[in-house]
Amino acid sequence: MSLTNCRFYEEKFPEVDSFVMVNVKQIAEMGAYVKLLEYDNIDGMILLSELSRRRIRSIQKLIRVGRNEVVVVLRVDKEKGYIDLSKRRVSPEDIVKCEERYNKSKMVHSVMRHVAEKTNHPIEDLYERIAWPLNKKYGHSLDAFKLSITNPDVWQNINFPDDVVAAELKSYIGKRLTPQPTKVRADVEVTCFEYDGIDAVKNALRKAEARNTPDNQVRVKLVSPPLYVLTNTCLEKQTGISTLEAAIIDIRKCIEEAKGSCVVKMEPKAVTESDDAELQALMEKRERENAEVSGDESLSESDENALEVVSLSVPITAYYHLAFLFCLLKSSLLYGQAPKMEMSIDISTIRGYAIPAIAVVVTVLIFKAKIPFIGHILGMIRHQVAYFDMLTQKNLLPAFTIDLMSSKMYILTEPSLVQAALRSKNLAFEPFIEMVCERVLGLSEPAMKLIKYEPKNEKEGTYMKSTHKAMHESMSPGDSLLGMNQRVLGKLATFVNDIGSQWEEKRLYDWVRHSFTLASCSSLYGKYDPFSADESLIESIWDFEAGQLSLLPNFLPWLTARKAYKARARLQDAFRNYYDSGHDSDAGGLVAQRAIAARKFGIGNHDIADFEPSIAFVSITNAVPTVFWMLVYVFADPRLVTEIREEVGPRVDFETVAKDGKTVREGSINMTNISTECPLLMSAYNETMRLANAQVSARVVKEDTTITILTHLASTTWGSDAHAFDAKRFLNTTKENQDKDISKVRKQSFVPFGGGKHLCPGRFLALAEILGMVAVFTIGFEVVEKDEDGKDGVKMFKVPKQAPHKFGQGVSKPSVDPKILIRRKEGLKDVEWKFTFEEGKLDEKGES
Repeated sequence: MSLTNCRFYEEKFPEVDSFVMVNVKQIAEMGAYVKLLEYDNIDGMILLSELSRRRIRSIQKLIRVGRNEVVVVLRVDKEKGYIDLSKRRVSPEDIVKCEERYNKSKMVHSVMRHVAEKTNHPIEDLYERIAWPLNKKYGHSLDAFKLSITNPDVWQNINFPDDVVAAELKSYIGKRLTPQPTKVRADVEVTCFEYDGIDAVKNALRKAEARNTPDNQVRVKLVSPPLYVLTNTCLEKQTGISTLEAAIIDIRKCIEEAKGSCVVKMEPKAVTESDDAELQALMEKRERENAEVSGDESLSESDENALEVVSLSVPITAYYHLAFLFCLLKSSLLYGQAPKMEMSIDISTIRGYAIPAIAVVVTVLIFKAKIPFIGHILGMIRHQVAYFDMLTQKNLLPAFTIDLMSSKMYILTEPSLVQAALRSKNLAFEPFIEMVCERVLGLSEPAMKLIKYEPKNEKEGTYMKSTHKAMHESMSPGDSLLGMNQRVLGKLATFVNDIGSQWEEKRLYDWVRHSFTLASCSSLYGKYDPFSADESLIESIWDFEAGQLSLLPNFLPWLTARKAYKARARLQDAFRNYYDSGHDSDAGGLVAQRAIAARKFGIGNHDIADFEPSIAFVSITNAVPTVFWMLVYVFADPRLVTEIREEVGPRVDFETVAKDGKTVREGSINMTNISTECPLLMSAYNETMRLANAQVSARVVKEDTTITILTHLASTTWGSDAHAFDAKRFLNTTKENQDKDISKVRKQSFVPFGGGKHLCPGRFLALAEILGMVAVFTIGFEVVEKDEDGKDGVKMFKVPKQAPHKFGQGVSKPSVDPKILIRRKEGLKDVEWKFTFEEGKLDEKGES
C-alpha cells in the first residue's frame, strides 16, 4: 500500500457516462493516451473519432500533451484495464461541474497526502477510514472538512487509525481550510459631459458607498478617468457580488439622471492577489502614459560645462511633482547655481475632464570631455557601458548631455524621466533596427526598402508592423507560448536528467550555454532545428554575438570582422536550407508567424533566413548569462538555497510510472503561476536581472540626438548596497517596498526588458526556462565549486566578477567560467525530472 498515492474515490474504476479529469501524455495515430488524475493515474485513451464533432484539421488545436482535459467515459474493461474516453461529447456545463468536483477532490487529496507523510500512515487506509465515509454522509469530504472547523460533531463515527492522525488532520484542516475574506471587484466607466459633469460623477460614486455598514463596505478607487474600481471584502463571495451589483445600479441611476452614463467594463467577480497586482500595474501604466519627453528646444555652450534647456512634459501627480522639484534642488546644491525653471499650465480635455499638465523647462548640464570632440568616444571604447555609470557618479543629476562629435547624447537617470522617455512617441528605436538589419545582418536591398518604408498614415499596414504584431502575439501568454515553454523545458529536462548521482565536473557557464542554446532553438525551430542537426552552429551563434559590433562599420567585413562574418554566413546558410526545405511549418509560433508575415509582403526565403540569426541571438544570448548568474548567486548562499527549496518543494509531485518496459520514478515540477506563487524565487530572478542586465536602453530623438537610460545600480534608488545581491530586495514584505514612494520609484527604475512598444516580447519564455532550471537545481541537486588546492576538493561558490559590459550585450558575462562539481541529492538519485503545466497555463505575468 503506497504512502502517498491513491485514487480520489472509493470506486477503483470510473462509471460509464461519468465525467473525469485526465492529463494528456501522448498523441498517437489512434488517438490520445491519457492518465485519469482522479483514479491514481490509471491509463485511458481518447479515440481519434471522439476528439471533435467537426472535421479535424489540426489535432494540436484540439488537444496537447501535458494539458488537462475533461472527458466522458465510454467503455470500461476492468479485467484488461482498458478505458475508452470521449472529448467531443462533453458540453461546457459538464466541464464546469467536473472541474469543480476535481478541484475539491484535489484539495482533499492534498490534505490526506500531508497527513500520510507526517504520520507515516498509508494514504489509502486514511481514505477508507475518513474521506470515503464522509463522501457518503456529506456529499463531498471537502464540505465535511470545512464544516468541522466550526462543528466538531463531523468527526463522530469516524474511525481514526490513532490519536496522532486525528490531531494532525484536524490541525492541518484548521490551517488550510479556515475561511478567508474574499475580495470582489468590478470595473466601471462613469462619464458625464454636462456643465456640472465632475460633480455628477462624484455624487454617483458616493451613492455606491451610501449603503456601507461596518461589516459590508464598498470602496471606490480611481484608475484613470473615467475608469473606476469598486471593491468589497467579505467572507461569502456571493454576498460581495450582490453588494457590488446593487452599487452599480445606484451609480447608473444617479449618473443617468444627470445625463451621464455608466458602463460596466468588468462584472463583479472574486479576484486574487495576482489580479490586484495587474490592477496596480494598470494604474501605474495609465499614470506613466501621461508623461513624455518632447525634445530639446535650444542649446547654449561655453568653454566650461554648459547648461542646456530641455522641455519635459510631466503629469501633475504628487510623486512626479515632488521628485522633479527634488532633482532640481539637488542640482542647484551640487553646482552652486539654481537651474532655470519655467512653468505654464496647459489645460487639455481628456474624455470630458479638464486635466492640467505642467510643462517644465529645465536646464541640463552638458558634460564636456577633457579631449575635445573625441573624448567621450574614447571613454566609451575603453570602458564600454561602464563609462555611463562613471559619468553618472560624477554628475548626480536627473539628466545630462555629452557631445559625440557632430551629435549629442542625453543620459537619463531619474526614474520618472526614464518612464517618460520609454513611453514617448517622439523617441524611436527603429533606426537601430534598420542599422542592424543593413550592416550586421547584411539584408538585401529589396528587404531593406520594406523595413525602412514609412507608412502614409497610421492605419496603413507595413512589414515592420506585421512582424512586430506577429512576434508579440506569438510570445504573449496563450497556446503558442505554452507550446514553446513545454518544448524548451522538456529539452532542458533531458540535460538535467543526464546528471548522475556521483560528483561530475563541469564548467558552469559552458554547460548552461550548450544546454540552453539547444533547448531554446529546438523550441523555436521544432524537430528540424538546425542547431540540433549541427551542434557546431552553437559556436557560430556565439562567435556572431561576440563580433556583432565589428560588423557595424560594414567596411570589408570579410577582412575586418572575419570571425563574426564567417559565423553569420554559416548561420544564414543553415537557415536558408531550413526555409527552402519548408521546415518552418513545424516551427514554434514565433518563427512560423514571423515567416507568414514576411511572405505577405513578398519577402523570400533567403531574406527571411538571413534575418533569422537575430531571432536565435535574442532568444539565447540573454537567457544564458541570466540563468548562470542566478544559479551562482543562489548557490553562493546555502540559506537561500534552503529557502527556495522549501518554497518550490510543495510544487513537486513524485510518481512511479512504467516507461519503456521499466519502472521509473518521476519528479514533476508544476510551473503553473510559479512567478506569482513563489515570491522569493521571483525576487531572486529580478535581483539577478537588476545586477546583470546592461541597465542601458537607447532611443533616437532626432538625427543628431540619442537618449540613453541608466537606472539599475543607482544607490539613490536601491540603497547603499545597490551593487550587492539581495535575493529578498523585490519582496513586498521588505520595509522599502512597503513604502509606497520608494516602491514606486523602484518599479519605474527596474526596466530589464525595455519599455514602451519595444518591450521585449520574449520575456515570458525567458522567465519560464530560467525559473524552471533554478527550481530543479535547488530541489534535486548539490552544486559546489571545485577547489583545486583544497584538501576536500570542494568549496562553496564564490561569485565571479562580471566581465566588462560591452555595447550590444543585454546581460553581462562572467570574467571566468567557474569549475563546479554537481550531483543528485541523496534520496533523489533515481528521479527523472520533468516540468508540468496545469490546465494548459504557465503564467500570465512576466514582469515584477
